[in-house]
Order: sequence, then C-alpha cells, then structure tokens
Amino acid sequence: MMIASDLKQAIPSTVCNGVDAFLNGNINSFIATSIAAGLPLTTTIRVDISAYGPPSVTPGSLQIGLNGKCYPVNNPGVSYSFPRTPLPSFTNSNGMLKMMAGEYATNTLLHSMHANGLLALSPRQVLTTLGTPVTTATLSWVIPGFFAYGTKPMLFMLSVLNPPNATITESDVAIAGILELTMLVNNTGTLEEALVMDADSILHGTASASGTTVQAQITSVEYTLSIKRSAVGTVNLPGFKALLDIVVQSQLISTLNNVIFPGFEIPPIYGLRYTNLGISMLQGAMEISGNVEGAFEN
Repeated sequence: MMIASDLKQAIPSTVCNGVDAFLNGNINSFIATSIAAGLPLTTTIRVDISAYGPPSVTPGSLQIGLNGKCYPVNNPGVSYSFPRTPLPSFTNSNGMLKMMAGEYATNTLLHSMHANGLLALSPRQVLTTLGTPVTTATLSWVIPGFFAYGTKPMLFMLSVLNPPNATITESDVAIAGILELTMLVNNTGTLEEALVMDADSILHGTASASGTTVQAQITSVEYTLSIKRSAVGTVNLPGFKALLDIVVQSQLISTLNNVIFPGFEIPPIYGLRYTNLGISMLQGAMEISGNVEGAFEN
C-alpha cells in the first residue's frame, strides 16, 4: 500500500514536470517555424496564437496561454491602446478542450474588422434591409426638406466611424460605437448628399456556437441620434427615430447578424480541431469548450 501510494503521487508529478519542460522548450519554437504568420479567421484577419506566458500543467489539466491578438493581414504589427485584463477561471463544463476569449481578444477582432471595412453596410445591403426602394417623397412626410427634391430615388450607407468597444458580462455582450447613416439622393443621375446622421449606439447580443463555428447575434440596439450635416434643413429627430426604430427592430438587426456577424470557424490550434462547440458567458470573457479531432501535424 505504501509503494502504491508513493507511485500514485510520483507518477503524476513526474509526468507533469516532463510535460511542463517539453512545452516550455518547444511550443514557441513550434509556433515560430509552423504558424508564425498567425491563424486565419477570414481572408483578411488573422489571430496570433503564440504562447503568452509559461504553460500550467496539473494532474487533471493542461493550460496554455495564447496571445489572442487579432490583426489585419496587411498590418500584422498593429498595436492597440487598450490593455489586457486577467481572465476568469474555467468553469466545470464538459469538454475535452476549453478556450477562454476575453475582452482584449474580442476588441482586437472588432478593430481588425473595422480596419478592413467589415463593419459597414453598402447601399445595396441597406436596400435589401429595407425591402423596398425609398424615395424623397417617402421621407418628406417625416423630413419636410425632402419635398424640394420632388420624387427621386434614394440610397443609404451605414458605417461605424471608429473601432467599437465590447464589454462581456455573464448575461450578454455589449458593443458600443458611433454609427454614421448617410442619405444620398439620386438627382437625375447625380448622387447628392442630403443628410448625415450619427447614432451613438450600444448593440446588445449573445454568443453561440455550433459545430466548429462561433457566432455573435445582436438581440437589441440602443441609440441616440444627432445631425452631422444637413442639406434638407431641420429634422424632427424624435419623429424620425420613431420611424427608424421600426426598421431597426424588424429588419436591421437580422441584416447585421447575417452580413456583419455571420460567425467565425475556430481554426485548428496546434493541430487540434474543436468540434461540438459550446459557450459559457463569464464576467469579462467567453469560455468556448468542445471535443477534439485530429492530431499534431508534422
């Protein structure tokens, strides 16, 4: 019994020390030679998964801290002003592998999407959102200044002025940023800027996972409107916002989810692929857990 007890204590300790030494000596060299360019999330965005600090090995688990910085492919050296924050502890959820994505990684992803123009809706996408063409005559009932144009076709553009900021809690993900809505009038073949509005916005949503894909879904939008430039005189902002609220709730949210937040497939990490993914929302981070397929690549 004494020998068995000693072996039971010695074997895990020996294995853990050996694995710890191997990882400290080999993970960074593996990354430097195999995946120094980062893992692709999209064709224009990659994520740095170099080791961030030494690994932690225990009899029950192996934890490896990864950099987690997302960056545009054309600007891998980009630096971010916001700091890293400590991640919470892992939950007791099932899963062969668990990964924690904190606010730092989330915000670097949003900044990379903004830098690549992925946080915007084109006039064609806005038209799809509205479902029907809008003319100056339509808007003139809410904004009388459009009467001067008669009945002319209109185009709309929606973009994010600055990189947005995400806050993660146990109940949702909140993304704060300033949206710019530009209204253009097709005046006999010439596009004229009629009205530009800023919307100081907070998008609330949740994160979900299916198969090998992680997806964010917007559930509600809060915003305050202000006039940036106007060629149609004064605007009744409360009246226009009441009209815009209907479009936002009935059509815009679904368009944002389909066009801007269609989801990202978790790429293989160290030759291992996540499957059967699940997400747990924590204060300041999202825990992604799942099973593992594949093996280390040569």
